Amino acid sequence: KFSIYKCINCNLLITGLSQRFNSKIANKSFYNSTYLNNYLARTDLMTGRFKKRLIDIEKIKMGGKILDIGCGPGLFLKAVDDNSKYQWDLYGIDINEHSVKIAGRMSNAKILCSELKPKLFRENYFDCITLFDVLEHDKNLVADLSLIKKILKDDGLLVIQSPNNSSLMAYLAGKEWDWWSVPDHVIHFTPKTLCKVLKNSDFSIEKVFTWEPASDFVQNIRGVIKRRLTPVILVNKLIAKLSVIPLYMFWLIVSILERTINIGGLVVVYATNSK
Repeated sequence: KFSIYKCINCNLLITGLSQRFNSKIANKSFYNSTYLNNYLARTDLMTGRFKKRLIDIEKIKMGGKILDIGCGPGLFLKAVDDNSKYQWDLYGIDINEHSVKIAGRMSNAKILCSELKPKLFRENYFDCITLFDVLEHDKNLVADLSLIKKILKDDGLLVIQSPNNSSLMAYLAGKEWDWWSVPDHVIHFTPKTLCKVLKNSDFSIEKVFTWEPASDFVQNIRGVIKRRLTPVILVNKLIAKLSVIPLYMFWLIVSILERTINIGGLVVVYATNSK
C-alpha cells in the first residue's frame, strides 16, 4: 500500500508517507516487547557481528567517547563494554521506551530515551558515532547528519550500516525484498547514494563494503520461491526445502563477489568528520 519514489537528481529512494503517519507511534508498535525479546534471543549472533565492527573502529579510534544512535536494547554498547581494547565512555540514544529500559541494564552506558535534537549533546564531543540499521528510518536525514557533524569531533569517526537496495538479494526478491520494510524504512540507500549523502554533508569516506547474513539471504529467496514458483502449496514447500543447500552455496559465491562489487544486502560506511 506504499509507493517508493526515486529522486531524478541523485537516485535516492524515498518511501511516500502520508502526513498522518507518525513514526513515534510506528516505532512503538513495530518494535514492541515481543520483537525485542526475539531480538535478544539472538544476542550471541548479534554480539559476534558487533565485535567485528568494533575491531574496525579500534583500528581508527583508540578509545574516547562513543555514541550509538538508535541503540535499541544496547547490544552494540555491551559488545564494546565487554570486548574493547581501549577505554570508551559509552552513550546510547533511542526513541523506543522498551529498548531503553533494556539497554540501561546491558552495560555501563549512559542511555537516553529521546530523538536526536539540538543541545542534547555538546558540540565537538564524541570521538565515534554509530548508526546500525538506523539511518533508513530517518525522515530528517540532512538535518540529522548536520547535527551529527556538530557533536562529532574533528576527524571523529562515523559508522553507518543500512540495507542496500542495489544488492543481488534485492534484485532477486524484487518487491518482496525483506528489507524494503515500508513504511518503517523511509530512505533506501545504495553504497553510491549513501556515500553521496555523506559527502554532501562534508564527511570523508574512509571505507565502504557490503555484506549480508547467509540466513537472511536464504530465507528471503526461499520465501520468494514459495510464493512465485507454483500455486500448489505442497509443491511450494517441497521446492523451498530442496532449495536450502543450493541457496547457501549460491550465497557463498555471492559473499566472495560482494567484496569487490558491493552486491551484499547491507552497506557499511566508515566516514570521518572533515571540518
